[in-house]
Amino acid sequence: MNRWQPLAQPGSAPLFSAADAFGEAAGLPKEVLVNICDHLPVKDLASVALVSKSFCGAVRDEQLWEHRWKRLGWVPISGMPEALLDSPILPIAPAADEPPRDSSRAVDLLSGLDFDTLPAPRTNTPYMSRVQRAYVVLAPFAKSLISAPSASSSLLFTRVSETEAQVRLAGVLARFVSPLVGGSVADGVQSKMREALSYIDTILRSAFREADAKRKAGESAALTTMATYAKLVWELRSLPFYVGAAIPKTDPTTPCLSALQQSGGSILVEEYIGSLEIFLTALPHDPSLNVPRSGEPLTLDGMYKFIDFLNAVVTQEAPIMKRVFPEEQHAVDILLEKITTELLADYVCGLLELLQTESDELYLDAFVKSLSIALALADGHGNDAAEIVARVWTAQLDEYLTAELAWESTKLRSQCDHWTAHIERMHQQHRDAELLGAPPSAAQKRSFITTFKRALLKPVSFSSESENVADESRADEPEPGYVGLESQRAIFDDEQPVSIDSVPMSAASMQISSLLDLNTAVELINTTRLSLQRLEILKRATPQISARVQPKIDEAVVSLFATLDDFHLKPGFAKAREQIASFKPNEHDADAPIDSRTSAQVAPLILFFDLVHIGDTIQQLMQVFFDEVATRLLSTVDFTNAAVREKRRFENDLDDNVAEGLSAGVALLIQHVEHIVLTHQSPRDFYPEQGQHLDLSKPTKACSECVACLRISCNMLATCTDKSVLDIFYEEIGLRLHSVLCKHLKKQIVSISGGFQVIADLNEYYNFVVSLKQPQLTTLFAALKRVGSLYIVDDPKELAQMVRDASLSQGTLRPEEMYEFLRSRCDFKSIERSIDAELYGFKLIEDCLVM
Repeated sequence: MNRWQPLAQPGSAPLFSAADAFGEAAGLPKEVLVNICDHLPVKDLASVALVSKSFCGAVRDEQLWEHRWKRLGWVPISGMPEALLDSPILPIAPAADEPPRDSSRAVDLLSGLDFDTLPAPRTNTPYMSRVQRAYVVLAPFAKSLISAPSASSSLLFTRVSETEAQVRLAGVLARFVSPLVGGSVADGVQSKMREALSYIDTILRSAFREADAKRKAGESAALTTMATYAKLVWELRSLPFYVGAAIPKTDPTTPCLSALQQSGGSILVEEYIGSLEIFLTALPHDPSLNVPRSGEPLTLDGMYKFIDFLNAVVTQEAPIMKRVFPEEQHAVDILLEKITTELLADYVCGLLELLQTESDELYLDAFVKSLSIALALADGHGNDAAEIVARVWTAQLDEYLTAELAWESTKLRSQCDHWTAHIERMHQQHRDAELLGAPPSAAQKRSFITTFKRALLKPVSFSSESENVADESRADEPEPGYVGLESQRAIFDDEQPVSIDSVPMSAASMQISSLLDLNTAVELINTTRLSLQRLEILKRATPQISARVQPKIDEAVVSLFATLDDFHLKPGFAKAREQIASFKPNEHDADAPIDSRTSAQVAPLILFFDLVHIGDTIQQLMQVFFDEVATRLLSTVDFTNAAVREKRRFENDLDDNVAEGLSAGVALLIQHVEHIVLTHQSPRDFYPEQGQHLDLSKPTKACSECVACLRISCNMLATCTDKSVLDIFYEEIGLRLHSVLCKHLKKQIVSISGGFQVIADLNEYYNFVVSLKQPQLTTLFAALKRVGSLYIVDDPKELAQMVRDASLSQGTLRPEEMYEFLRSRCDFKSIERSIDAELYGFKLIEDCLVM
């Protein structure tokens, strides 16, 4: 008979035929069958083995019993020696061919689970043998839990007397009757097991409290006893869940304690922490003691004392808890969490509410400073301690960040609006002021930037009511332009935000250059630095806070550039262009000397260059700020970052405003030049009367005044702007002057003798242009000077050749334009036919028929 075939009654059908047919048809792997059996109670395995040969093989498979044995977690128990169970499992040698066994032993070995007369185990089934023996040993304890009147009277507590042995036996028994091993002998055993575990828990807690009392009485060995009981409770931590106890719900306010409660074994930690005096008595610390009096700085001395008090408790208890409780429980974290949620949170929330009613800035400072103070509690207690302490602030972080950015935005806008309002007031008081300011030197500018850079590397002190520079306290007479650069050094040497010193008011305050203010730019930067310093402290606090703060740092930098651009630079340049456009040079055209008249006539342009100087300095201040402060705090420094994009917009807008202002300034100067040419050029300058003497050694009065105006203007401008800007300005001036002169000459009446005067004037213009040192302009005006020869040649053929000759104007003028100059000759009508015949090869009047 096949050894896998079970015993059958004579004449009956084989027990395995149908099931085996199904198993073979299904083709289930042995691993699947073993997995199915692994989910069944031990008492049902004998019945499963009768289903088919495949299931019988799965029930006998050592892998199934190995899993059960390991999940049983057997440990040697004092007072209950078990040679088989206590002995280690030796490596199994490869099995030799065994003789066929009696088929009756194949199923009868498991039938009814009668393991009391267990035969000697075979060497190749160590796990099955041990589980069978464990069943024999533990079944009476499980049955006793059902039958005993109380858990304390069951075999679990009467068979062994030592507490440690009872704990270990309870652990093995709880796993045995749980679904992990499936050794239940009757319904209701798991609920009885929960009662037994609760009773053991009570015993351990009582013993722990007694040991703790001895420790407080000075008994040195008590700590070791406490650690023993804490370890036993930790060993039993998951057993109630195995036998059906409910898993506690999580509390988001106490994640550390919730995690410990969900893993079990938290009761001793909770009891120990709850028994500390700090949680049982009212604390003599009042958050209102931190509110400063009017005019006093925010010191938070009261909070320092409170944190020192809490830190003393943590410092005292942490070493004890680390010795008593297993490291896996993170008992010190639980202590910090309880202190934070029950004591620190109330204190901090009360403090912030009080200060928020005082002022937004006090609230912002207190939020950051209080967190910095409180993080002292986390020192030396692991990486998670800072996160635990910071949860009070993390819960309010969104509210703080909103308030921080709102404060910065409001402050920046207020500073810009204050300067704008001041300019409007000064405009009303000094409407007619025309005093020119002294332009700054390059040394002054370098000194200012260097000092500003040094100041940025210093920390900005947290502001307080006494340190705030309220709008009302700002001087109504701020320094115009660059005046006062030297006084800025004293301001920067202080570590407080920059304030504006009062200076005597003068008419210079209403210069165009005063439309932009360095002090205002520095104030804006200091405001943002204050916000960034608070945000940087938060960024360094914990990784969780850092991730939420980083985008707000970018927003703070964006707000600075956007406010300075939209509410200071753009309005200032727009006002300057408006003043330039409204200036009327002819109102200053009087009999005064040319120098004084020119100074008055181009004053807005001079002042605009000073404004450009200030704008350039502000841009350099912002670049220094960005390099020294902002860059290290930004999340990324590339073209995708919002702050980098806003900085680029600021710079582009500044360039555009400068370009538009320069264009307006050039238009103003050329407007004045054209006014001189039109009003001061006599009709007889180039068409003298017969016999009139001409002094060809000097240009006409109009030309002299025009060149003098240009020369004085350029000399003045050269002292107040950079060469790169001057080159652009000179080039634009030269191009527009060329256009004005060409247009002017074409409108004149020029005789042969007057042509020599034209050449004298063009020579004067050429000499002025040469002094500008712009090669393109020099070429252009050299060609224009040669065009003057068109007025002193009387041969029409030669004139036609000159018009066709592109080298005469060096390609700067087309023949059609050269022909236009000829039209201003007084004799043009008489020579027109001859010139046209030479140019076009026909006589216009004879060869053209007008119908």
